[in-house]
Amino acid sequence: MPEKQYRLICMAFDGDYVTDSIGSMEDCENKSSNMGSNWYFYPWHIITTIEGKIIVKMFGGIIDNELNPLMGIKFNGRKIDTVKTIFKECCDKIEEGKELNIYEFEEIILEYQDKYERRKQIELEKRVGIE
Repeated sequence: MPEKQYRLICMAFDGDYVTDSIGSMEDCENKSSNMGSNWYFYPWHIITTIEGKIIVKMFGGIIDNELNPLMGIKFNGRKIDTVKTIFKECCDKIEEGKELNIYEFEEIILEYQDKYERRKQIELEKRVGIE
């Protein structure tokens, strides 16, 4: 039986992303770990389903006490388009010319994600008539 295939994508601050490679989970993890500065402008590495729609594993800089990336905790299992939207909306809110490192941007993303989820929940409740 052939090994399950995944897609390694690399995402920028503005939500733009590129597919770096396709391979097994181990291949994608190794490629991400050994990328070096090749993807300086695409610092977030995300392993998705082979179709590139659902996040299977998202890496990040901020980790919890058990060394799990908080970005993965928040976004694993989510649609890549949702995460792209959140990144874009956060990037648009940063004042022009202000430079952030990935840790500062992740803090903004993680805080904004909770607000984004609540906003989506309210929209859903309105659509189905829950008040």
